[in-house]
Amino acid sequence: MTRYTCHLAINDGARKSLTYGPAQVAVLDDVACQSARRTISGWPGYEATPLVALPGLARDLGVGAIHYKDEAGRFGLGSFKALGGAYAVARLIAREVARRAGDETVTPDRILAGDYREIASSITVCCATDGNHGRSVAWAHGPSAASV
Repeated sequence: MTRYTCHLAINDGARKSLTYGPAQVAVLDDVACQSARRTISGWPGYEATPLVALPGLARDLGVGAIHYKDEAGRFGLGSFKALGGAYAVARLIAREVARRAGDETVTPDRILAGDYREIASSITVCCATDGNHGRSVAWAHGPSAASV
């Protein structure tokens, strides 16, 4: 039997007594979460990622089952962080297009549909990594950006 060493790290700074207050709700409330889910699941090439069974590891650890969510195929990026950066960029671009166009109804969906193409194509987005997050950001900015 293969032995695995596991460590439990307790975050002493975590305070479970704190409530999910206005500052947290401003980041992502239930409505925003549903909007993110609706937007992301509508992206071209979106598919639910598979759960892959690891029966050997489960057997070795003496547990009933272990599965992992295989994100490697998401949008052809080979990245397990393909959604967060892309969604953040989609929101950023929509917000900037709305500001420039003076149109509060701009959404990521409208940008993807080609509305405001001229304004959106003039926006440059960058990040400090060419890793998983960077590939997600580049993918959100367009197919040609994702290939660099």
